[in-house]
Amino acid sequence: MEEYCFRVFAVNEIGTSEPSDVSKPVKVCEPKTAEPPVVKEELTPVVTGLHQEVILRCVVTANPLPKIEWQKDGKPITGITSYENFTATFTIKETNESSGGMYSCRASNEAGMAECSATVVIQESPRFEFDEKQQVQRLRVDEKWHVPIQVIGHPQPTIKWNRNDQSLKSTSHVVIRTEESEGSTDIAIHKLTLEDSAVYTVTAENSAGKAQLSFNLRVVERPDPPKGPLETSDITTSSLKLTWKPSPNDGGEKITAYFIEKQEKTQKQWQKVAEVTPDVLSYMVQDLLEGHEYFFRVFAVNAIGVSDALEAAENILLKSPFDKPGPPIGPFDVSDVTESSMLLHWDEPDSDGGSPITHYTIEKRESTKKAWSKVGETQAPVTEIDVTGLKKGTAYFFRVYAYNAVGQSPPLQPDEPITAGKKITPPSKPNNLQVIDITTRTVTLAWAPPTSTGGADLIGYVIERRLTSEKRWEKVDSVDASVTLYCVENLREKSEYEFRVFAENPVGRSLEPAMTEQVRLKTHATPPSPPTAPLEARPTGPTSLMIEWGAPESDGGAPLLGYIIAIRDIKRTMWIEVGQVGANFTRLHIKELQEEHEYHIRVFARNEVGASDPLETEEPVKIIRPDDFTELPEDDNAPSLSYSTTETLSWMREAGMDADIYSYARGRLLNRDEYFFKVWHRGMNKYSEK
Repeated sequence: MEEYCFRVFAVNEIGTSEPSDVSKPVKVCEPKTAEPPVVKEELTPVVTGLHQEVILRCVVTANPLPKIEWQKDGKPITGITSYENFTATFTIKETNESSGGMYSCRASNEAGMAECSATVVIQESPRFEFDEKQQVQRLRVDEKWHVPIQVIGHPQPTIKWNRNDQSLKSTSHVVIRTEESEGSTDIAIHKLTLEDSAVYTVTAENSAGKAQLSFNLRVVERPDPPKGPLETSDITTSSLKLTWKPSPNDGGEKITAYFIEKQEKTQKQWQKVAEVTPDVLSYMVQDLLEGHEYFFRVFAVNAIGVSDALEAAENILLKSPFDKPGPPIGPFDVSDVTESSMLLHWDEPDSDGGSPITHYTIEKRESTKKAWSKVGETQAPVTEIDVTGLKKGTAYFFRVYAYNAVGQSPPLQPDEPITAGKKITPPSKPNNLQVIDITTRTVTLAWAPPTSTGGADLIGYVIERRLTSEKRWEKVDSVDASVTLYCVENLREKSEYEFRVFAENPVGRSLEPAMTEQVRLKTHATPPSPPTAPLEARPTGPTSLMIEWGAPESDGGAPLLGYIIAIRDIKRTMWIEVGQVGANFTRLHIKELQEEHEYHIRVFARNEVGASDPLETEEPVKIIRPDDFTELPEDDNAPSLSYSTTETLSWMREAGMDADIYSYARGRLLNRDEYFFKVWHRGMNKYSEK
């Protein structure tokens, strides 16, 4: 292609002018046609948060240059746009909740049109606005707790609450209000209890992420009293030692001290004795008066206040620290028997009363007479005497007393007589000892009387056991001579035992026992599964409730023994057992509750291995007087429970119970009052007292 320059002359009749200036070089080529827009680089999708700048950019070529138009979700939009060097841009200076959508760039000229699109997604991970002072709080019982929170995020987050990592829903006690559309939530407890101490966690979550915020709430109050009993020991004429156990509940604050107080029986005023640090759980009270009676009590103290008192069960009389000795230990060992004499031996008492044994007195009487006569005395530590002057063939009863500086012990006085002139030996071992039943926790033994009783009536049998892995034998029980069948209970599961049985007469045990081979306990049984739901409860009166449940799906491999029922007032922390029923019953009528109170209820199934996990009501049950309830007249023939206090002379009926209930719990007793209870059982129109 050639390039040309041009110039122009003017011409008239006279002639031609000078030429014009020379033009710029011009290249001679074929003329160009129009080109339609072509998208060389597409719009890129954008994901961003709120309050951010976004620039949408694409590359479009065309000839002639195209007209650029922008749309959002199919509708034209205006904004900050540009088209330079074939690059079209659209700028969003600050994003908001409505900035998200489908953005399109359309380029057009006389030759055609091109378009590209991309999404803009606005999302922001959740975050919280709240008062940071509320993240850790320490409040008193009965105070109010309220935490408002603003939740920010896009899309609008979902909001959930947990308590100690367990899902928490709004109830009448814990009120949760959440407005997700407004991005707000708050939690409130209008009357705090100790059970409300926990870590409360709010979780907000959307497609951009998840955020959690925890609030540590500690509810505090005065501590519980020290755990009883308040024991007394080391009593002298002027001092004694008090011992107690730590308070089971410190009220959410550390115990700082224990206060000890005393009160003389003849006075009304209490006097402070001492204040000790919380690691001290005993105190020697000094400067008391001999012969005076005292009451004692102990308080626990924390930063909130002083607990109720733990009081001694009875008043303490200051007296000598020594007691009379315990009885000498039998049975008598009889030896050197002749027609008119025998040597009688016994063992020293288990307790000397704190003062050494000084001597023993021995007495005898003929079995056909009532009068006792003195045989003689022995000085401690001698524990045998030669008894003379006996009548051949006559049966005698003997008894022995021990003495110390305080006085005389109860006697060793066997129930079986010893016959003069008749030699008595220990019996032979029991015959035919067998294991007739084995469970996971018990073994039943059976045996026959010994071939020889040793010349005297049997006193009974002694049963012992030991683990095969141990050398020491352990006494299980002593039983009467008429008993030849015994169930050994409370054995260790999956263990091997040996058992032995001695026969015993007035002279002593058989020289050797009857023994079993190794016995392996059954291992298949476990506690039963919980009773099956639903646990149904309905009020039957202003103070009573009927509950029903289903039998457990599994008895654990051992027969069901029955069910245990417990209740808890929602205002209290302690569960109270209110009844036990047999395995054939799956309902219980609970009486003597408090009207308008709310209770949680638990039912346990039990077998010989133990109790199941409980079946428990999901929500508390309120005791409401039914609309159709009418007060029935007192039925004198109904089974009942009655009680009296030491301040009243008459018995008061307390409750009527169904015959399938074997236990009863009574609340609302007065502090320091003493109560007596009677249980009457009615059958065949008669009452019997227990």
